[in-house]
Amino acid sequence: MKSRRPRERSALWVAPGDGFLSIIRRARSLVRSEGFGGLLRGLGRFARTLTQKVYRNERFRLYELRVDEASRIPLSAPFEGVEIHAIETREDARRLTAKGYEDIVLADPHLVARLDSGAVALCAFVNREFASIDWLAFSEDAKRSFDSIPRRVPFENGDCYTGGAFTVRRLRGRGIATYRLSWAMGYLRDRGSHMHRATISDRNIPSQRTVERLGGSFGTVGHLRRFLWWTSWTETPVA
Repeated sequence: MKSRRPRERSALWVAPGDGFLSIIRRARSLVRSEGFGGLLRGLGRFARTLTQKVYRNERFRLYELRVDEASRIPLSAPFEGVEIHAIETREDARRLTAKGYEDIVLADPHLVARLDSGAVALCAFVNREFASIDWLAFSEDAKRSFDSIPRRVPFENGDCYTGGAFTVRRLRGRGIATYRLSWAMGYLRDRGSHMHRATISDRNIPSQRTVERLGGSFGTVGHLRRFLWWTSWTETPVA
């Protein structure tokens, strides 16, 4: 495991606390990669995030995937130029940027804070351009950095939790997410993790199919309800 010693932030990095500059850099990145339509969709996602902090009523499937079984069937890259990189520290991300890969902090303005919490970013690039990201947590602090759902995860048993996935719109439906998850199984196996867990909205059919393709299943559904400071989370076994 790589060291997570505090490091000074270089001029390359813009953390969420840097405010307006962070927003401008993210907006420019969306326009460059997805056009003005992408910028409008990004504003829509931001608005939904704010709304969910006030009110949310959503059901989820609580998936589990055994790492040792899923890692036996590694998938090949869906097309030429696709690469996956595990980013554990700020220095890992800086190193990729120095090699000519797109600066991923532009794709995820929360990246620095999440890395500092102990979360690991699995990033897919296509010809060194950012394509997709998913987050891995091995502790409760890391989980809270990208996922607010109060599902308990037995990290003390070496389990891993994933969430916060995003794929650039023009590259969706091309197998990148499935390949990224398959790659993650090998990474988790090498770290000694045995169980991969994910909480997926019952409306998110593509993500459900991605996990199920590698053998993931669910025996419990969760129901999250939130209004202002009140939150309710219930888990119900599937009959």
